[in-house]
Amino acid sequence: LFDANHRVVGLLAGGDSGCDYPMNDYFQMLSVCYDRYQFDSLQLAHWLNPDGLPITAIDGNAGRTSALLL
Repeated sequence: LFDANHRVVGLLAGGDSGCDYPMNDYFQMLSVCYDRYQFDSLQLAHWLNPDGLPITAIDGNAGRTSALLL
């Protein structure tokens, strides 16, 4: 799921849909998987912001990234 700035704000977490059955998909807000899992290695924060900087968004494009700090 993307916002108006083309940033990822959610992800497909599960469901039963397919080409012939396009329903019952479940999505999760990115904020939930960013830092709320028990183990660091399962948190996106561990991989996207290992230094714990006050980042509010990360822009990326094929090997180039820039972070928006608070």
